[in-house]
Order: sequence, then C-alpha cells, then structure tokens
Amino acid sequence: MLIKEKLNSGLKLSPSERQLADYIFEYPDRFLKMSIPEVSKQLYVSKSTIIRFAKKLGFLGHKELCLTLAKELSLEAENPAALDQMQPISGQIRAESVVHELLKLYNQVLLRYCVQLDIQQLSRIADMIAERKRVILFGISDSLMIAADFQYKLMEIGIDAVLPIVPNIFRKQGFNIGRDDIALIISLKGDYHDLLDITSMLHKRGCTIILMQDSQDEKPGVSAEELVNIECSEVGLSMRTIANRTLVSFVLDIMYLLIYLGLEDHLPEN
Repeated sequence: MLIKEKLNSGLKLSPSERQLADYIFEYPDRFLKMSIPEVSKQLYVSKSTIIRFAKKLGFLGHKELCLTLAKELSLEAENPAALDQMQPISGQIRAESVVHELLKLYNQVLLRYCVQLDIQQLSRIADMIAERKRVILFGISDSLMIAADFQYKLMEIGIDAVLPIVPNIFRKQGFNIGRDDIALIISLKGDYHDLLDITSMLHKRGCTIILMQDSQDEKPGVSAEELVNIECSEVGLSMRTIANRTLVSFVLDIMYLLIYLGLEDHLPEN
C-alpha cells in the first residue's frame, strides 16, 4: 500500500501524528529535505513522535519512510498511472470479496479475448515450435516466471526449451543460435531496451522470432515473424497486472495443448 493510501486507510493517529500526516500530504517535497530535528522544530512535535509515526506506517524509521516517499513521488512525476500499476488490486476491494473479484476478472478477461482469439495463428506457432530443434524462451521483466512455467511444460513433452535470464548471460553461456532455433519472447511491461537487444541478436543469427506483448506497449522497431498482441485495455490499471498474466498463461496453455496434439499425431502407432 502506498504511503498516502496508508494515511487514508483509517490508521489511528494521535493529534501530533495527524499533523505529520497532513504535512506530508501538503508538502511532501519539503518533508523529504528535512531531518528529524528540523521536522520536530517545524511542526512542534517530539522526535519520538516522528519515529513512532514512521513505525505505524510500517517503516523502521524516518529514513526508510523518506526513501519510500521519494520513490513514490519520482514514479508519480514520470508517469501518474505508474502508482496505480504498482497496486495488485484496487484499494476498495476487501478481503471477503477477493475471490469474487478475481473470478469476475478472469471471466471478463478470458471471455472478451476469446472473441478475438486467432486460433489459426496459435496453431501455426504451435507447429513452428514442434518442428524446430530448440525453443529459446525470453521473459522480459515480470514475465520471467510465466516463461519458466511454459519452459517446464515444453520439457515435459520432450521439447528442448532454454530459458536464459538475460541476453548477456545467454551470450556468455556459449549457445550457438541458428536458423534451426525458434525464440518465444514474452514482454508485457518489460524493458524496451532489453527487448531491442534480444531481437537484434536473434535476427543476426537468423533465428525465427515469436513475440507476445501487451498491444498497448507496442513500440516501433521490434520485428517478429509472429506477433501475438495481448489486449487488456478495458481492465482498470489496478487490476491490469493480474489480467495480463492470466491472459498470457491462458494463451500459452492453448499453444501447449496444440503442440502436444501435433506431436501426438506423429507418434508411431503400436
């Protein structure tokens, strides 16, 4: 929970602590520049009150409170929507309604995407993966765990799947990337520069590239033989991270089943 949300969440504060909270709301930049003695002198509160206030917010002390506040202010200045995206769910959702809200979100995301699902494209990608010598998976930023799960599934059905953590490590490991390989890159809100580095490296080696990305994060200059856009534009920012992961996992599961069925068709009959 963000600092300002914590202060608005019904936290029990003494009059002196409430004075500190009001000052942070109104003058956050000034508060960051002040030491404990300066805050004490400016607001006529004791030093122990300042430390106690920071601990009520879940911090070890004044210094940790200021570091977190500075980070939140920096994010807000760069992108006002970024702070909303840091929150996994809306602050209005209570614990007793979490299951209902998640089920509603899954239903909304999957049903809407199924309408625009290009099963022919996914079948084509599945055939490409099944036919290649090796699959190289890249999970950009928070997509790494999704890529790791897909790697495990591919290996279960006998497909050689490799998951380098970052491009530089991949180079140092000495893999010879070639035209027999296929790369699947998952990038929902990843680092664009990493994405450019990866695609540039793979293109030079003649590797076939499949890119899965949030269509809202689409950037010019990144090319792929197959581009799968993941669309969650109608979901609120506070739930978009969960929605994106749900949708990508759903699409990858479809591809996994298509790959499995394709391999099964080529198995020799007993």
